[in-house]
Amino acid sequence: MSLDDLASSTMESAFKLFTGQFLGTLIAGIGSIILTRLLGPEAYGKYALSTVVPSLLLVFAGLGIDSGITRYTAINTGCRLRGYMKAGLFFKILTALPLTVFSFLSAELLTQLILGRSDIAPLVKVTSFIILFSSVLSSLTAIFVGIGMSGRAGLLNIVFQSSRSILSPLLVLIGLGVLGAVAGYVSGYIFASLIGLLILLSVARRYSTDCSEDERIAPYLRELLVFSVPIFTSTLVSTLLSTYQSALLSRYASYLEIGNFQAASNLASLLTLVTLPISTSLFPAFSKFRDPREASNAVDVAVTMTALLLTPVTLFTVVEARDIVRIFYGASYMASSEYLSMYILIYLYSLIGSIVWGSFFQGIGKPKVVFMSTLVYSAIYVPLAFYLASTQSIKGVIIAVLLASLSSNAMLLWESKKVGVKIDFSKKGKILLSALIPIPIIMCINLPPTHALIRVTLLGAIYLSLYVLLSSLLGAVTHREIELVRSTLRVPQFLRRIIELFLDILERIIVAKESLRGNLFLRRGSPATS
Repeated sequence: MSLDDLASSTMESAFKLFTGQFLGTLIAGIGSIILTRLLGPEAYGKYALSTVVPSLLLVFAGLGIDSGITRYTAINTGCRLRGYMKAGLFFKILTALPLTVFSFLSAELLTQLILGRSDIAPLVKVTSFIILFSSVLSSLTAIFVGIGMSGRAGLLNIVFQSSRSILSPLLVLIGLGVLGAVAGYVSGYIFASLIGLLILLSVARRYSTDCSEDERIAPYLRELLVFSVPIFTSTLVSTLLSTYQSALLSRYASYLEIGNFQAASNLASLLTLVTLPISTSLFPAFSKFRDPREASNAVDVAVTMTALLLTPVTLFTVVEARDIVRIFYGASYMASSEYLSMYILIYLYSLIGSIVWGSFFQGIGKPKVVFMSTLVYSAIYVPLAFYLASTQSIKGVIIAVLLASLSSNAMLLWESKKVGVKIDFSKKGKILLSALIPIPIIMCINLPPTHALIRVTLLGAIYLSLYVLLSSLLGAVTHREIELVRSTLRVPQFLRRIIELFLDILERIIVAKESLRGNLFLRRGSPATS
């Protein structure tokens, strides 16, 4: 498969799924900002911790069976398709229901054991219902993706994010406080699950109806579990790490500090709106490459494009963190700015492929490499975070995350060399240099006292202009890479226009540079005239 064939391998279903994910992430981001401002840092800290216990128990619901559901519903039809649907949903509910009851009845004990804070037990009782309804929702999503109805899967995500983004702030406004916020969050799962079940019932009628009603689900369930349980191990490790981090924060930081940190994390996570178009559109065909050189080129282009987008946004955010926090959250969250300027540095690892490696190794059939990188991360993060959290609180946890993530990505980079991948780090260095040079310039600009939004907009425009100019002049990106992005990009029209504008500017500067270079070459090569 050639590099140019990458475009044709991107399925329409992937685009529909991406659209749902993108819009869902955008809605969630807006809803999160509104809710964060309404609650205030301390109450938001309680809200953030209220989902830790249910999230830990949730990972055991179904034992990772969703991956098997997607696989087997994709390759079967008729009665067998219905068999896998029924087996997957039945097992998911069968395991999630007792976990939900256990979480509800043991909320006080579990919050004390895991978080050291039993005062949020009433909130955990409410969020316990996430276990059941999130399990149903994830299985429905897996089914819709498997049967080629990714648009429905994307729709469910939009319903969930919209419901909780509307209900949580409304319930807070009527005086329910944190309890209203978590109730709205749970309601989002309930609404999306019910709508998903209604859609599934209508879809199921399209398939064979002459299946035996007493057909056993055990054979289907066995196949699903054999496929899914090995993948579940990686998910379990990741969930345990997340719970461990929450436990450390709960013990070594106040609700106020946790609320500020969570607010900073939410802002940093908005950068997924930048990476999602690339990860969805450019990477799905890694598994189809047969020529190692083509695979290496594709990886290098993917790393270049993600770094080209993320590096300037990251560095600008570090410098302007205070004004950015003021714009989104107001003066009460100013402590978040320091956490944001530290935590967002993790996106600089895009320069060494952090956004790419998961998709790449999964695509070439080496998921164990990704799992090993998780173990490397764990081996460094667990002891380091424990020590640094006890001495530096939240800042210590962030430092541990950055160091562990750097080590994990370095391991993945090393493993990529073993399969023939070569990354052009000179080009990545040019990207970093292009993003660094404008920083002291914008720091020296003294604007008159003005609103934070106006300041960030003006400085952002100056910074972006300088970055685009420098990255083009230094050769951080080429015509070839720009054309590849154009041909593979599958994003909503409004977002495509923004990206196209950025690419057009890059291309025009490159053309002007090459034209100038050509003219200089011709002048040097022409004979002297008397």
